[in-house]
Amino acid sequence: MAQQPLFPFQVSTSSASSSQLFPTLIETVSEASREERLDWLSNPSFAEGLVPEPSPNPDWYAQHFEIEEEVNASLRTTDTILASTYDEEESNEDLDHENKIYADKEKSGEKRKRSKEEGHKYESKKERKKKKLGVRDGRSIMSHRKLKRWVELESKDFQFDVRGDRENLVYGSLYRKHVPLFYRHQIRIYSNNQVKPFRFLESVEGDGGVVDEKSRECRYWSAKFASLERRKDFCKLKILVHAQKSRSKRPFQSPENDFISLEELDVQEELRAIGTLQEESWDGYVTRKTREFNELTRERPHDESLWIAFVNFQDELIKAATKKAAAQQAVEKKIAILEKALEIHPSSEDLWLLLLETCRSKDLASTLLNKWEDAIRCIPQSYRLWRGYIKFKLGDFSLFTVQSVRKSYVQAIQIYSAAHSLKAKDGIEDARRVEIERNLLLFFMDLCRFEWQTGHHELAVGLLQALIEYNLFAPPLEMSEKSKKRLFRDFWDIGAARVGENGATGWAAWLQKEEEWIKKAFAKDEAEASKGDESETGGWTGWYTPLVNKDGEGDEKKHAIDDEIFQDNTGTEAQQTDGDEDAEDRVSEANEEDEIILLERLGLNLKAEDDVEVKDSTTWKHWFEKEKIRDSEQWLPVRLKNLKATHSEEISPGIGSEEELERAVLFDDINECLFSLTTMDAQLDLIFHFTDFCSGPYPQWCCSNCSKWMEKIEGLEELYEPFLGELRRSCTFHEPDFQNGGYLEELVGGAEWIHECQGRSDFLVNALLLLRPFFCHSIWLEEKLLNVEDSRYNIANESKGGFGPRILAKRLLKGDRQAIVLLGAYACAEASAGNLDLARKVFDTTLASLASLPMDRQSYGPLVYERYVEMELQSMPKAAQKEAIFQKVLYILSCLGSSCSYTPFRGDRAVTAIDLLKARRGFKEQIQSFRKERKQPESSDSFKSLVVCASILELLTDGLDAAVSVFKESFSLCLPGKQQQSMQFEFLNVKYINMLEENKGSVRPAALRHTILQSLSQYPNNPHLLAAYVRCNSQNACRNGLRRFFDDALQRNPTTLLYLFAISIEIGRQGSSPRIHSLFEKAVQSNATQQSVILWRFYIAYELQLRNDVDAARRVYFRAIHACPWSKLLWMDGFSKMSTVLSAKELTEFQDIMREKELRIRTDVYEILLEEEAEGHSL
Repeated sequence: MAQQPLFPFQVSTSSASSSQLFPTLIETVSEASREERLDWLSNPSFAEGLVPEPSPNPDWYAQHFEIEEEVNASLRTTDTILASTYDEEESNEDLDHENKIYADKEKSGEKRKRSKEEGHKYESKKERKKKKLGVRDGRSIMSHRKLKRWVELESKDFQFDVRGDRENLVYGSLYRKHVPLFYRHQIRIYSNNQVKPFRFLESVEGDGGVVDEKSRECRYWSAKFASLERRKDFCKLKILVHAQKSRSKRPFQSPENDFISLEELDVQEELRAIGTLQEESWDGYVTRKTREFNELTRERPHDESLWIAFVNFQDELIKAATKKAAAQQAVEKKIAILEKALEIHPSSEDLWLLLLETCRSKDLASTLLNKWEDAIRCIPQSYRLWRGYIKFKLGDFSLFTVQSVRKSYVQAIQIYSAAHSLKAKDGIEDARRVEIERNLLLFFMDLCRFEWQTGHHELAVGLLQALIEYNLFAPPLEMSEKSKKRLFRDFWDIGAARVGENGATGWAAWLQKEEEWIKKAFAKDEAEASKGDESETGGWTGWYTPLVNKDGEGDEKKHAIDDEIFQDNTGTEAQQTDGDEDAEDRVSEANEEDEIILLERLGLNLKAEDDVEVKDSTTWKHWFEKEKIRDSEQWLPVRLKNLKATHSEEISPGIGSEEELERAVLFDDINECLFSLTTMDAQLDLIFHFTDFCSGPYPQWCCSNCSKWMEKIEGLEELYEPFLGELRRSCTFHEPDFQNGGYLEELVGGAEWIHECQGRSDFLVNALLLLRPFFCHSIWLEEKLLNVEDSRYNIANESKGGFGPRILAKRLLKGDRQAIVLLGAYACAEASAGNLDLARKVFDTTLASLASLPMDRQSYGPLVYERYVEMELQSMPKAAQKEAIFQKVLYILSCLGSSCSYTPFRGDRAVTAIDLLKARRGFKEQIQSFRKERKQPESSDSFKSLVVCASILELLTDGLDAAVSVFKESFSLCLPGKQQQSMQFEFLNVKYINMLEENKGSVRPAALRHTILQSLSQYPNNPHLLAAYVRCNSQNACRNGLRRFFDDALQRNPTTLLYLFAISIEIGRQGSSPRIHSLFEKAVQSNATQQSVILWRFYIAYELQLRNDVDAARRVYFRAIHACPWSKLLWMDGFSKMSTVLSAKELTEFQDIMREKELRIRTDVYEILLEEEAEGHSL
């Protein structure tokens, strides 16, 4: 049975002729008809000179008919035409039938014309519409009954109709009376005594008249054809031609940039490979692809990419499935394919991850856990599998406990550490060794962050202290890992001061002091013993030689006597121990009786503790406040005096309370997490991780594309700088209550780690001072040290003015007068405190002494120059003598560019044009030297500073275009792949965008947006670039472009940072509530961001505080604790923010669940009840 046509025009499949949707060449029979049918060329749009006048020669068609065949062959090989088939008719019958149709349509056209004249109002609207589309004599050009033709071009063999039919759905019209009707015509061309048939399509005028039912059925966007299109057994005609040579003598060459393919390249190659004409339905397509994949997997079973392609094809079927049963069947088939592939490739990470991700929606948690463990056994050294395994255990509420997740982290660290030790013996490359050690650090820092978020603060800090002491302050001895741990055990258990604590000197220094003390003690004992020998002559020395006979009777008597003494001593000690235990039992029973009496006064009973409930929510509010205070104060591990933590000895009960035992970190708690770092890069990363964990005022220290940066963002629980500042600056709202983004601090903002209590600042300063020999050449860490010292000093002395950094810098400079990096950081600290004159003096002194320093110290000179120039530019707007500061900046830059000795600037000294020319040439040579000498600009801070200084010089002298050229030339010195992993080039991109924003009056908004998008394509997770793009688009009246950008970015790679920006720009806008809900739901349902605590807390705060929807906040809170059961801060939100929403019974159950999940709780609710009772009695 013939199928109904999807498009109402006919395609002939005869080999003798071919019909096209757009006719390329036509021929007429008479000159009169040709002139009549060329009247459409009087369209004003062709008066632009784009189309030449038609040739009067009637043989034009015969001359170019051969070209027409080439055009048709080319279009057939490149395009896939989707149409329905008609029965082929004879040429003469087609022509007669179509002439008859034209006659009928002429009559119907006259009737429609008369009906239009009756309605003057509709006619005027129609005339205005026709003038807009370009009409002549009340008749549409593109819908004219006359035949269309193509004219000869001067430089092209053919031309596409780029204007198109305005009545066609393809070109944007959906008006119900615009019915595109196309009829096939056939003419004969007489040339060189040959008759060649030619078919084309002609459009019939659609003047908006009433459409009859027969014509309405032919509308290809009607419900009939739409339902037919959705049928899976509906066959569509696909014309697929092999890529073969043309039959003509000279092949047709399409002009460059004239042909735009309708399909992607890979699809075209696939269609050309098939090379046949076929009718294929969806079911047929699925069957054919499945057959092909089955054959290929049998022929090439060891091709892993082929199996992955087969799995991706199943994903296509799952998306196309309209019923749940069909989708489930496709999922089961996908699992079967993956299991078969894993039988051949058992060590493939990609296949295991695909299988586990697919089974996530089908299997139970216990079954999926077993599959994860099987994957780990097959590939025990896979970083991605371990990360996925731990993430699965964290997110599953039924399986989660703190101890189980901690055990998984320890196993991962041990396996990686053992593999690293074996590879180190085999002699692996340095790059591979650094990668392994950095992965080890990522696991370790995740464990520390996990311990902190579960409330075990002392263990998190103790782990960091132990690893730093174990690697950075280890004694310089060659020993095995086992011996090293045994020696470190003595240091840890003896109670010596550790890194960050007062009086800490490091493991190696402590061991050296202990050895010296032991030597002195031995020497003193020997001296006393020798002195006693000299003063006493004769007498008993305390030693005797036992009499030994032949039969050994003396030994037997001696052993018998020793046994009797041992038994007597044992009996005595046993009696004393029993007496002590009885006394302690009596004391403990008395204490318990006192507690029972106190609790009975409150109406509580210890024997029925499970039945006791807190009946008032205010009690839980007081409990939360007490618990929060103790969380902020109790974070440093405590010491247990006289403690010998060994496996054979037990802790005596008299050394401390139970609370002290919980806050103590024993060697057994850290033993399994210790490993050695052998590379300097990994050791420096450990310092960066430590400072980042303490969350001081510190800039970005790694590239935003690195996994450690992404994991840090995904693990956020609160917003702080620089994220909070960028979100605040990027959000501009119309509502006055949301100005400056202050709502973010109220909803999810929090205090930084070092600012929660006084002791943390002291801890970080002490740690950085002890670690300073390892980062003395990092200006960022030097600035961090001085900034933290400034914060600590101001809090302790309640004063400001930079006295803390000044005192510390002077003390450090006494030991190293050539510390140019420290001098630059000290000058920046004075400038931030407002002491500009003192900062200028420090900068001038530092740069003047630069020439006398060694070459390795001189290489840090550009960093100091950059800081000096930025300080002067920031002070210029507020300065009274701006011209003097301008000349001073040029002088500083000219000294750096020309590499001349620096002398302090004098006000009467001006920079000449020759100095500027030398500086430009010098900057260019210094930047190009990185390429000539094959240096690595992607890891050089000096390169970054040189580029920034050169761009500032060009901006101040030649303008913005010259500065832009400096940045572009510097970007060309490094490959794009290396740039994406370079923190220095990311910093240059941020500087580049900031410079364009500061001079946006000279930059078109479109050019600025394009530049920001180029930077975001390389660094999509940089908060500065995202904020700049938001600011750039917020100035426009329409923000839909900004929404589309975030939608596309989240669809490609959803991250917590992108969701935070996308949601923040919507809050405060009228009518944006549905979109905010949509963004939140997408964020908490995405696998990448489902376990983001900050997004869950943001969602709860939005529902509770901004929308005042208590029921919605309650539902979101329950979902949040189910998705992130490890976050104590998230659990505590229920006691603080939702204490009025949740009942006292629910809060009691929540605390019981927290104890079951082994979260650290420091306050007992009975303590709060006793305090409330005491307050009640006092009142």
